[in-house]
Amino acid sequence: MKKSLFIFFCLLLSGLYLLSPEIARRRRSWVVSVSRAEYFRFLSEGRAPLDRLYRRGDEVALVVNRLQMNALDQAGIAVDILCWDEYYGSRETRLTAADVHSGGINGIYHSYQETQELLQELCTRYPELTSLVTLGQSVEGREIWALKISDQADREENEPNVYVTGCHHAREWISVEMPLEFARHLLDRYHEQARIRQLVDQAQLYIIPILNPDGLEFSIHTYRMWRKNRRYLGDLVWGVDLNRNYSYAWGYDDAGSSPDPASEAYRGPVPFSEPEILILRDYLYQHPPSGMLNFHNYSQLILIPWGFTAEPPADYPEMFAMAAEMSDRIRAVNGRHYEFGSGATAIYPTNGDSDDWVYGTFGVPSFTIELPPLEFENGHFFTSEDEIQKTSAEILPALMYFCEYVKDHFSPALQAPGDRRDLERDRKPGKINHDFLP
Repeated sequence: MKKSLFIFFCLLLSGLYLLSPEIARRRRSWVVSVSRAEYFRFLSEGRAPLDRLYRRGDEVALVVNRLQMNALDQAGIAVDILCWDEYYGSRETRLTAADVHSGGINGIYHSYQETQELLQELCTRYPELTSLVTLGQSVEGREIWALKISDQADREENEPNVYVTGCHHAREWISVEMPLEFARHLLDRYHEQARIRQLVDQAQLYIIPILNPDGLEFSIHTYRMWRKNRRYLGDLVWGVDLNRNYSYAWGYDDAGSSPDPASEAYRGPVPFSEPEILILRDYLYQHPPSGMLNFHNYSQLILIPWGFTAEPPADYPEMFAMAAEMSDRIRAVNGRHYEFGSGATAIYPTNGDSDDWVYGTFGVPSFTIELPPLEFENGHFFTSEDEIQKTSAEILPALMYFCEYVKDHFSPALQAPGDRRDLERDRKPGKINHDFLP
């Protein structure tokens, strides 16, 4: 009897494993290219957004499972299969594809634990310039850290607050590395370079390399293409897209985010439902940003608001000029060109994202840099370790420019948190449900 029960439970667990959406997707998914016009027709018919990797000219690349592939077929959309998603499955395949040849469990890319250790090491080496702040915990209880860099990091000064973030999306590993490289650049050269010393002495810089620690760890250990956080939603479905869960223009339409929990662009049940960005919101209310720059990959783009609409905001000319200058400074290093423009027009519409929320709420520059490569065929999320330093070298001049511009042009916001919530309400587009405001 005991033996029979044991066999029964083994079979049950095996069945649950095979039913897991992550496993099913890993074994039964494809990366495909479709016509951009046809894809937007697909969305206009009320279907949920699919997992978009990048846009190139008139084509968009998607990750689709069997049901989604059938839906595209039923809609009469021609599909060009780029590869089987099973390519992303085992760690051995992933490591070969990523050209990993040194470092820890994730090569020289930083895991959550390794990132935490590096931040602590920087605080030990530069105690007069750093303070390590915990914003709060993720869904699975991991601390989300911000490294504050300033000449008086242990106290609050009336100086501009500049935020640099990474890893809203779990599979975008190189987005963790750029904030870390920037932190090391500032601290290692503070006493040598007057320009860096002036920036650090006159601003408060907050480096947040991992906003999605649970998703990052899942991407490292289980499924390389995981994107969302690890909120369990029931019915064997996990995850909210953290960069669709901010309140500004949240749920503006179903093309820029999805109400479907199974979608990779699922926006959550209400704005700020996810602790990872709820705690960021609360911290920014207490320490208002004078500017924010977020790292993602890939597509080699510099994105500015708006994401939810192609209509430009009032400050678009100024932010466009900033993006153009950053692109020029990047190209001067390695000759690599980053296109720039509004999120809605340069890549695809999004709503409830961080750039729109920061700009719409605080009225300060808020940018996303989509890191290399430009195309799926050149590495996509499997950016070679050899590219980390090359990418860092070209990004650092743009980052320095951004931080210096913010320092020189945007004073610290002085409104009380309640006033800022009123400002957010006043600036909302007409279609937004104000009942969901924080």
